[in-house]
Amino acid sequence: MGTLESIIEQAKKDQLPSGFLYLPENYVWELNSLCVIDHIDDPSNLRKLGLTSTFASWFIPELIEKATRIQTPLENETILKAIVYYFEYEVFLPDMEATPPIEENEDEDLIFYDSLGKERPEVNCKNLFCKRGAIKSSVFCRSHHFEMILKKKCIYQH
Repeated sequence: MGTLESIIEQAKKDQLPSGFLYLPENYVWELNSLCVIDHIDDPSNLRKLGLTSTFASWFIPELIEKATRIQTPLENETILKAIVYYFEYEVFLPDMEATPPIEENEDEDLIFYDSLGKERPEVNCKNLFCKRGAIKSSVFCRSHHFEMILKKKCIYQH
């Protein structure tokens, strides 16, 4: 057991053992987070310690190499950000100000939302808690019509 920073330092020196990196399962990772690289088939003991498997240790140097394209000299905080970003989004950190990548269907969702047209202020949305107007050919406002059709929360203008 060590800290994530010690794992990063080992990776910089090409001294990582083979196995999987286990980090706190609460996904709030910092350089001083306790972690371990272990090669075990049954990680139940690590789960009892509140750790979850992230990715293979051989992948950490690749994350570090990609992070050197963002910052020189490379700081461990940047490597931490690269690790978290890759774990969350399964893509390499593109730059220090990176926002979450847009999922492919989000573009389609926005196109659909925009295609619903303007709301009519003289016709109330049928959602009891909504004070917006209904769109043409619907009893709902744009957001509630979007949610009814696509069966998911509308992240656009409410």
